[in-house]
Amino acid sequence: MKPVTAKPPEPGAIPGNASQKPAEGNAGQSAGQTPRFRTQMPQIPGVAKNTAANARKQKRIGVAVAAGIVLLVGGIAVWRIAGASHGPNAAENQEVVPSPAPAEVPPSPSPAVQHAANEIGSLDELSKPWDSRKFQYSRGLTHEIVQAIAIRLPIGNGRTATSYWGILLKAPYGQCDLEFVTDVNELSAKYGYHATHPMVVDPCTSTVYDPLKTGTLPNGSWARGDIVQGSGFRPPMQIEIRIEGDKLIAGRSED
Repeated sequence: MKPVTAKPPEPGAIPGNASQKPAEGNAGQSAGQTPRFRTQMPQIPGVAKNTAANARKQKRIGVAVAAGIVLLVGGIAVWRIAGASHGPNAAENQEVVPSPAPAEVPPSPSPAVQHAANEIGSLDELSKPWDSRKFQYSRGLTHEIVQAIAIRLPIGNGRTATSYWGILLKAPYGQCDLEFVTDVNELSAKYGYHATHPMVVDPCTSTVYDPLKTGTLPNGSWARGDIVQGSGFRPPMQIEIRIEGDKLIAGRSED
């Protein structure tokens, strides 16, 4: 039997510790034993795993995108059709309906026309007491043309406005035109009123108005033409009269 000769230790080896070269691969581990350390794929935050739920979500997104594309294409098609119907030739295919002619609006009278309509006459035309003159009166706000009369009263010298009485011939709250009756016999025979001077009468109601008397208006003020007979409500509608040179001019009136 040969004697065992000890192999000298390698340089740098620690005496008493046998240095062994590690085995390659899985040497030194028993077969079937789970390795102590195993490398795993890193998990990146925000990146979902490819699971079944993720697949369903991606399917729904795809369906929504497809539906959006279909709606976009349909909208473009409708826009093109509408644009074609309103194109340059669309007006030729439409029936033109003529609009009705506007109603004629009477022109507003000029100041000169209003002045002429409210001019009564000259002082010489009403030089004597109880002279009268009918004229057309234009109301300032509505420009309505109504019949009126100016009467020379037996007051003053005829050179001031107090010598004249102007009234509208439309009876207050009535349908008939008033009349200026200068014949006292007619007043007695037709209206049953015995007068000593001319009167204004309403032929529909037989109301008699006295130009020399004043009556009360609904607002409590006084006006010439008091009711001396009949069922009238108030004196006639008054017109302001002024003198401009040798002309009588009708001013404002009651509404």
